[in-house]
Amino acid sequence: MNPYRVFEFASYLIDFYLLIISLRIILSWFAGDLQMPGVDLLRRVTDPYLNLFRGAGFLRVGFIDFSPLLGIFFLIFVSNLFKTYASGLIAVSVTLAVLVQTVFYGVSSIITLFAIIALIRVVGLFIHASSVDTLWYRLDSFLQPLISRIFAKLLPGRSLPWGTALGLFLALCFVVSILLRVAAGPIIGLIQRIPF
Repeated sequence: MNPYRVFEFASYLIDFYLLIISLRIILSWFAGDLQMPGVDLLRRVTDPYLNLFRGAGFLRVGFIDFSPLLGIFFLIFVSNLFKTYASGLIAVSVTLAVLVQTVFYGVSSIITLFAIIALIRVVGLFIHASSVDTLWYRLDSFLQPLISRIFAKLLPGRSLPWGTALGLFLALCFVVSILLRVAAGPIIGLIQRIPF
């Protein structure tokens, strides 16, 4: 038996657990207090792991808690690492390359999520949707603290109209996402050339 098959099997188990965690997160959006035997079992299987990451206060933006993403990205890292190890590539440089790739992927994914939410809100501004409506109010209460913090650092002492700040934030998300994608390949390539 190939000893590397253990890594392959472990990566499949982690991928299955990722699927269960994703299902748990999606169900929490739609049915936070749903009382069903299957949902309770899902909570008991996933919550102990997710609770390890819930203490990260910097991952809470407005009413949304992004700490489960940290747990998901960690599992993605371990799964990808095991898949790489299963092919016989076990080295410090490989581990670092997989870690950097996961970090780039994670940051890029979060920025893309923010860009999509901002784009939806920009569309709402163009159709003159009232910020009193529940959807727009929730989007504003999610985006405004984040955008305010970013522009307070980028443009100290300046106050921007909401539409302008939203448009600039959307553009910033796209630029940073593109830069991350462009930079990821060469950086990972350099790391993989490390001789150990």
